[in-house]
Amino acid sequence: ELADFPVIIGEEVKTTDGEILGLFLSEDVPRDLPASETIARIKHQGGIVGVPHPFDSLRSALLEDVMLGLIDQIDFIEALNARMVFSAHNDKARTFARERGLPVSAGSDAHSAWEVARVSVRMPPFEGPRDFIAALRQGSLTGRLSTPFVHLISRYAYLRRALGWKPPTRPSPEEADAAGKES
Repeated sequence: ELADFPVIIGEEVKTTDGEILGLFLSEDVPRDLPASETIARIKHQGGIVGVPHPFDSLRSALLEDVMLGLIDQIDFIEALNARMVFSAHNDKARTFARERGLPVSAGSDAHSAWEVARVSVRMPPFEGPRDFIAALRQGSLTGRLSTPFVHLISRYAYLRRALGWKPPTRPSPEEADAAGKES
């Protein structure tokens, strides 16, 4: 047991068609495969499949025509994503899910500690993947969107890593003493 609350092992996987969310995973799913192959690998290990931030034109959302072609293999749609810049995209995801009878989820999409739990799903207790889907159908989405400023912070962090920039660090007490003795 990992904690006194449910912990679901999952990952957001970048596919050649956009991103797919796999939950209840026991092993990593390789990135850059077609969405259909990614879904097959998630299902093979007993996982469930969700579509994160669909209809988000600013990020790598799963292409709508691909999503429609795979709709019978999708278990849920993320209809509240805290990092969505335009709330209309969340509204469109909720409508899309409702029209197809799919349950909806929420995701903070946290890239920093202060973004964790911006949004959540209040749902009954569950045991395992199938029970999770049933509980999700009874859930309610709650929370607030993050400020669009978070995307600038993420872009800065990406550029810093890409360029090999490292933030300045404080010298250890030993290093400070040694530097003081050298001057």
